[in-house]
Amino acid sequence: MRGYLAVATLHEMAEIMRQKNGHPETPYTLAGLGDLVTTATSKDSHHHELGRQIARQQRDNLHGEGINTLQTLRDRNLLAIDQHPLLHCAEQIMLDNANPERLLSCL
Repeated sequence: MRGYLAVATLHEMAEIMRQKNGHPETPYTLAGLGDLVTTATSKDSHHHELGRQIARQQRDNLHGEGINTLQTLRDRNLLAIDQHPLLHCAEQIMLDNANPERLLSCL
């Protein structure tokens, strides 16, 4: 599952970069893959801890740049979130309190 999520995330990042006229190689650089690996695997990462809190169903006081970014994307309609399965999944988990296990089982 971790391997699938990493590859699918890179694919979605590349697609978002293409849609927003960004540099197509960015997802495969330190700013993309490097940050993804660090964020996903470092126990000192705020995002890693946020994911652990959600997995433990500790949703009180969730905050951070990822949640703020999702809210901004939603509020300002900056991206068609529903066209990106993992991003849409993250939005539903973080902003709508959807069950992560149920959502991820559909991927």
